[in-house]
Amino acid sequence: DRIDYIFVSKGIQVNKYGVLNDIQYGHFPSDHYPVMINAEF
Repeated sequence: DRIDYIFVSKGIQVNKYGVLNDIQYGHFPSDHYPVMINAEF
C-alpha cells in the first residue's frame, strides 16, 4: 500500500512524478521509497 504522498495546490503543474526504488550497496536506503516530482509554479 502507498503511504507516502506529495500534495500540490491549484495552479501548480506536475510535469513528472515517480518513486525512487534503487538499491544501494545491496540494501534499500530506507523502509520508505523517496517520492519525487518535477513541478512548475
